Amino acid sequence: RNTLLFVRNLTNRLVLTLPEKVHDLGSTRFYIAVTAVNQAYGTMFFRQDQLHIDLFVFFSVFFSCFFLFLAACVVAWKAKQAADVRRARRRHVVEMLHMAK
Repeated sequence: RNTLLFVRNLTNRLVLTLPEKVHDLGSTRFYIAVTAVNQAYGTMFFRQDQLHIDLFVFFSVFFSCFFLFLAACVVAWKAKQAADVRRARRRHVVEMLHMAK
């Protein structure tokens, strides 16, 4: 459904409220075009009130970030382990060369 709203001779502030019972705010796109006849200035604010937190989205994002952090820790641990093994091998070679002299 297409709806067009014209507002003329606006001087201070305009507040638009779109109730969720009338519009499907989850999947509907809203376009706002602001024009002025003379030079105008101002700021446009957008606020989307959400009364309840979507727990599925919260836990999905939380566990995704947690497992990503856990994977980064495992990669860092394996890199440190490989560096320690390389350092131990070099130390062993130096010790063997020192004992051979």
